[in-house]
Amino acid sequence: MAIPTVAPHPQSSSIPDDLVTYREASALLRDTPHPAAPTKIGKWVRMYRIRIWSAGIGTAHRVSFTDVLEAQRDEAIRLSRAT
Repeated sequence: MAIPTVAPHPQSSSIPDDLVTYREASALLRDTPHPAAPTKIGKWVRMYRIRIWSAGIGTAHRVSFTDVLEAQRDEAIRLSRAT
């Protein structure tokens, strides 16, 4: 009788590997031409319907930094067209 090989399950491919809090995202955007405060990032999350990940009650919300960068890009385009 053969013994099956046991391997750990890889992290679900549906969970992004670039999750950050609003505060971490704000710090990463600080030196860009369009920095954003954590409250503004929260606004983008609602406006662009960015998926929020949380480890449970009382923990900080996390979002994909890639999604935040795309929202920042879209906001920069929107604001440049408004002027």
